[in-house]
Amino acid sequence: MAAPSSHAVDTTPPADPVAARLADWERAGLIDHAQRVAITAYEQQRSASAGLPAPPVAPASGLPVPGGPGRRVPAAAEALGYLGGVLALVGLGLLLSRVWEDLGAWGRVAVLAGTSVGLLVVGALVRAGRDPALRRLRGFLWLLSTLAAAAAAAVVAGDVVDLRGPAVGAAAAGAALVHAGALWAGRPNRVLQQASALVALPLLVGTLLTRVLDAAPAAVAVWIVGAAVLGAGVRRITSTPQVTAVIGAVTLVAGASFMSADWRSAGLLLLVASALAVAAIAAYDDLVPDRLERWALGLVAAMALAGGLPNALAHFANQAGVATGLVTWAVGAGLLVLGLTWRVLHGRPLIVLVGGLTMVGGAALCGTQSVTFATLFGLATAIAMVALGTRPGTAVMSLFGSLGLLVNVPWAVNHFFPGEGRAPLLIFVSGALIIVVAVLLARSGARIRRELGSAPSA
Repeated sequence: MAAPSSHAVDTTPPADPVAARLADWERAGLIDHAQRVAITAYEQQRSASAGLPAPPVAPASGLPVPGGPGRRVPAAAEALGYLGGVLALVGLGLLLSRVWEDLGAWGRVAVLAGTSVGLLVVGALVRAGRDPALRRLRGFLWLLSTLAAAAAAAVVAGDVVDLRGPAVGAAAAGAALVHAGALWAGRPNRVLQQASALVALPLLVGTLLTRVLDAAPAAVAVWIVGAAVLGAGVRRITSTPQVTAVIGAVTLVAGASFMSADWRSAGLLLLVASALAVAAIAAYDDLVPDRLERWALGLVAAMALAGGLPNALAHFANQAGVATGLVTWAVGAGLLVLGLTWRVLHGRPLIVLVGGLTMVGGAALCGTQSVTFATLFGLATAIAMVALGTRPGTAVMSLFGSLGLLVNVPWAVNHFFPGEGRAPLLIFVSGALIIVVAVLLARSGARIRRELGSAPSA
């Protein structure tokens, strides 16, 4: 009998170090379960396309294999379950509303607290495992439990302790923060609990400080909390950092908006600056690598600018139109230069567009104080843009220069040539100007499309 060879091959399949490492990352809160699934599926697909055996999945990783057992709850059944649950809660609320006043303070507290505990227990009994639908169901039940706990705390503060105003809101926000925070506690796959805790935190800070301070200082504190939460999301400190970043951005602009109610000038400036900061974060790939997160942050910034920028311009233009217009023009120039030169930014065409329009609008805004200065400054800006548009890489400048000419030339003719005889001159100049702009854009159109086409997509 031949002796066994010392070079016999070990047929025991090796443990997958990638899957084991992913499991460690999820336990540490660096990635969530969905990201683990996506990474594993990508690695297996890449191995299959290269003709290599698919890497084994370590049993400890708990990752589903593509083609293996997946969703156990159909989407239609999940949707019907949520619909039925909402209808049941609405019906229960309508029934309770008939006897709510007869229950007394402690009876109302008992109903709400019992509802919170019952939903908490039912959610804990849901064995989510790997099924995302069951995890969502558990998170939804626990969210309702958090809301019931907050309502119970509000009834205790208002009806039992006889507190009023911000103190009731602080009690509700504090209960929600403790309840949702305990359920979340940094664990992945509990997005609703994470979002609830992060929303309750600034509400608690704002309502507590409003009780002892004025509304404006409390709004500043809310803004600081929003900045901290946004920073934690951008630095990827929490689980599901995308949710953290978006909630932080919303809190940031909300704090500045509340501040502007009492401190008008400072609040409007802070609101516009906060919106621009969120937009800058969303545009920078190294800070926000996730595409959906970039869109969400960009939407928050756009909505804040749409609400705050016109109010800020109108407010400051009434006090110092030329100064406000010059500051606006300078901000537009900065955005335009940033969009034309910083190639790593996402959404560069949008940044260039906003910058150019802001420059033209800033020059026109000076007219609230001095039409003479506004028209001359606008003409100078438009001519300079057209001239710069002839240089390589800056063809888009000619587009904004043409827009500036269309705005400022008729405006200047109307201002410097008063009287009834100006109408023919105005019509002639406007027609000739439109022809010049059409020719200019026809010659520069291909360059503009080519230069902007090299921008990274959002």
